[in-house]
Amino acid sequence: MKKTFLFLLLALIINSISGLAQIPPPPPPPPPLEADSLRPKLKYGVIHPNCENDSSSYEEKMKCTQLAVYNYLKSNVNYDEAARKAGVEGWITTQIIFNPSGKIVLAKIIDDETNGQAGISTSCILALDNLKGSNLNWTPAINEEDENVPYFMEITLAFYVDSTVTEFFPLFPGCKEIAGSYADKKRCSDNEMRKYLMQKAGYPKPARDSCHEGRVYIRYVVMPDGTVDKAEVVKNDTNSEILAEASLSAVESMNQLEKRWSPGMQNGRKIPVRIMMPFVFKLGGDCVPEHLRKVKNKKRRK
Repeated sequence: MKKTFLFLLLALIINSISGLAQIPPPPPPPPPLEADSLRPKLKYGVIHPNCENDSSSYEEKMKCTQLAVYNYLKSNVNYDEAARKAGVEGWITTQIIFNPSGKIVLAKIIDDETNGQAGISTSCILALDNLKGSNLNWTPAINEEDENVPYFMEITLAFYVDSTVTEFFPLFPGCKEIAGSYADKKRCSDNEMRKYLMQKAGYPKPARDSCHEGRVYIRYVVMPDGTVDKAEVVKNDTNSEILAEASLSAVESMNQLEKRWSPGMQNGRKIPVRIMMPFVFKLGGDCVPEHLRKVKNKKRRK
């Protein structure tokens, strides 16, 4: 029996840098650079020019990059006193796509929960256009073969009347309590989540027998109470509903854990944070579908 392998890769799309509540938007139309090509075998993502410090770890550079982009957008999106007095609140999630050279090729809004009030979305579009047109010298994303690759990030801007800026990402159950820095806890969260989901999703036998391979993308939200909600299949290129269901079920099963996630924190409040998880299913060797194996076996017996 051929060995099977399931590789689960965590997409770096946890976006929460200010008082934001992130609710998964409908799947966006395919960007000019396929999102599923931006994550597998990624060594590190794009780095903002102000964050390229040789003495910093990759985690620190990435956090610096996300914060730099957030600060730029937040300072250039209009949320004036009139909007605050009118009680206009909500959030906007943006997506920024880089080509292998580190140049921004697309910057757009993928979720707008401000309902177009106070011109917030209009000013956000302008800020994204200006960011795309800037001459910033980003360090390109690199894969495990040290090749420049496409990359994308998502940043969510929140607009609350009482907003101030702080940020912490959600942590998988048990990782908040370990000793060490926040980067250590985040690394624990990523690793433990991979292990858990890998075991839960498995590689269902019907999919193996049919030689179904590929990727399933699941988007979900870690809620303020630490539960997982809004889980959905964003993309499935395996041609197998069984693999999609197994991936979705694995994510939803996190609600059955004895402990909850430690939720994301913004502005001193617990908030929902959106995560997208690619499940990569790969069979070892040349796979022959079960029905063809049976035909070959019958011929041999004859």
